[in-house]
Amino acid sequence: MTAGTISKRCTCTKDGRRLGGRCPKLRRPGGTGWSPHHGVWQYQLELPPLGGKRRQLRRGGFDDRDAAITERDHAQALLDIAADNLAMRGEIATLLQSCRPGTPLPDLETVTASAVTAEAPATETTLMADYLPRWLAARRGLSPKTICSYSDHIRLYLIPHLGDCTVEELQPEDIEAMYTALEARNADILAARNHTDPAVRFTVRGVRTLSEASMQRLRATLRKALNDAIKKYRLRTTNPAEAVELAPGRPPKPRIWTDKAIQRWAVTKMRPSSVMVWKPQQAGQFLDYTETHDLPLYALYLLILNRGLRRGETCGLRDEDVDLDAGTLTVVEQVTLVGYQPVTKKVKSEAGDRMFGKSLKQPLANRST
Repeated sequence: MTAGTISKRCTCTKDGRRLGGRCPKLRRPGGTGWSPHHGVWQYQLELPPLGGKRRQLRRGGFDDRDAAITERDHAQALLDIAADNLAMRGEIATLLQSCRPGTPLPDLETVTASAVTAEAPATETTLMADYLPRWLAARRGLSPKTICSYSDHIRLYLIPHLGDCTVEELQPEDIEAMYTALEARNADILAARNHTDPAVRFTVRGVRTLSEASMQRLRATLRKALNDAIKKYRLRTTNPAEAVELAPGRPPKPRIWTDKAIQRWAVTKMRPSSVMVWKPQQAGQFLDYTETHDLPLYALYLLILNRGLRRGETCGLRDEDVDLDAGTLTVVEQVTLVGYQPVTKKVKSEAGDRMFGKSLKQPLANRST
């Protein structure tokens, strides 16, 4: 089975016939991408053949691409409930084809419950400590960074806290107990950092707390593992990770280094926010200092401050990506860390490589000198 395709269609006509997906207005000028203002999205998904004949699920009328992708993935998830049971897979495909245009597809739990009653569930139980490593080993198409993140979550948190639970009987209360323990660990680390005894502070040197965003990413790993336990392995019918409430983990609000903020920091030594933004004059002062003390890094910082490149994109620039005579550069690769090891990867962008034009030659405004 293929992953399906996503495309656009419209109702424009030519010579009395609909153009469908051949309408030139569906593409941006130059054919660089889809037009955001013309046509509607649709998807197509291959289904198991019936009587030797090919079957496809085609549904359209979606206002945005993400909605089409979401329903296509939901349809694929319904098919995956059957796993290797070809007869059941064919029945689910017939069910999908019977859905009228504009009506929602069946929900996952309803189809899963029907599949479970149609075939006796396994009697053996599986420990989370056994399931999670096997689940990760079976994943395909993941980036090295994602594999490293999943592996750390499993090794450091999920197995120590949930390893003795079975996949079939894992409850939201078990997951909530894990997060309660992790929050208590955060409190212990912070208390040790502020302890008056240097020996106690030394015990947490280099030890990091788990932020709200990290807690959310940990749940995302667990949720994906349990979704696969439902869809691919049919070990259970519900996902207990969905019922656990966590802080939203929003990024900190950036603040500007105003004169009053600087005066207060000089007295309290406390930053108004973990993300502080320089004003142009302050950025210019930093560049003046860097130009005097570290000329190679000055060129790097000057480029970042003028053009807003990410750190990894700047470190990934090659000679052939930069044209100083034309004043242009193209971001093709970036350098990222995977388990503290630098890794070079291609920049992902629907519009292609990120390009910066001749304004590259314009200097930063309000330099301090």
